[in-house]
Amino acid sequence: MAEARDFRISRWTAEFVDAQVESAFREATHETWVRQTQIAIAISAVFYLIFAFSDYLAIGSGSKYTHLFITRMAVCALGLSVALSANRFWRPLVNGITPTITVSVAMLGFLSITLLRPFDVGWHGMSLMAMLLGAYAFIPNRFVPTLLIGISSTIGFIWLMLGHFELALNRILPLSLLLFSTNLLGGLSLHRLSWNRRAEYRHTQNIRDTNERLAGEIQARQDVENKLRDLAMRDPLTDLHNRRYFFDQAEMRLQAAQHVGVSVSMLLVDIDYFRQINETYSHVRGDELLRCLANICREKAPQDSLVARHSGEEFVLLLPGHTKADAMAIGEKLRAAAENACVNSLESCLFFTVSIGVAEAQGQESVDQFLCRADIALREAKYAGRNRVKSA
Repeated sequence: MAEARDFRISRWTAEFVDAQVESAFREATHETWVRQTQIAIAISAVFYLIFAFSDYLAIGSGSKYTHLFITRMAVCALGLSVALSANRFWRPLVNGITPTITVSVAMLGFLSITLLRPFDVGWHGMSLMAMLLGAYAFIPNRFVPTLLIGISSTIGFIWLMLGHFELALNRILPLSLLLFSTNLLGGLSLHRLSWNRRAEYRHTQNIRDTNERLAGEIQARQDVENKLRDLAMRDPLTDLHNRRYFFDQAEMRLQAAQHVGVSVSMLLVDIDYFRQINETYSHVRGDELLRCLANICREKAPQDSLVARHSGEEFVLLLPGHTKADAMAIGEKLRAAAENACVNSLESCLFFTVSIGVAEAQGQESVDQFLCRADIALREAKYAGRNRVKSA
């Protein structure tokens, strides 16, 4: 039975508590994760570069713009390289390494060029809000690394604004509240998204585990039913098929052979003087003798034949595709094997012989008629002195 897995989700990280379950979730969802990341990072990198044109319009050419343009190009190149290599290096991506590095570099690049752009505090604040929303809601990543990037970038941005613009409290406080509110809303959105994805995976896995368990129970029940059905069709002493199974199968095989015009023969095998053997050597030795003859019948019967215990000491073999001459030869081999067999015990070695009746199916006769003629041939073998093969 499969080991129970811990599907609990941490309220702090929005990830599975069990590391193995979390790893399985990432591997199972990595194709979707990779595809979404490729699209998000590629679009973000292109937009990051596009703003180089607005920067040029704002500050014109010069060393400041060169620094700004190189920074944007570097961030864009990093983003596009991550997007292009995402399929090959998907494990660092779903583990949060690749997107964390990419977003961190983008944020550092943004902070490094912020003071180069001749805009007021409000414009810079809106730019950071756009960056934060992209990090939280657009680029797939793990919750905790993204939250750390967002908060640290916000603190660094406020520090830059305080140092450069020398803002009064009535201006920096609303900006700080607005940026931290953006982090709060973005963080909550990413937390909910991460939680819901894992909850959906948990639900899917629970359904799959339930289906597998039900399938296993159904299979086990079928195995038990098949075993019981087989036991019901087998003789417990010799492990051969019993009389009921023989008649069910013999009727179908006989009709099939008659339909295509194939010969079918039958051997009816009986142990000579079996009652006297039981009375003289005990029923235990008689059972050993029956098992010995059953093994001989299995060994000498052709591969496609039907072998069964017909009654007490009688065994029957149905031989599709064999003529009476073939059956006589098989019966003779079986008789000789029985005559040379020895049922060993601690005290002595018990020998026995068998009489065999042979018949070949005629016309459209039934199994009962067929068996009756084989039984007549068996009686003739008995009357003729036993230990011989007779045909009907």
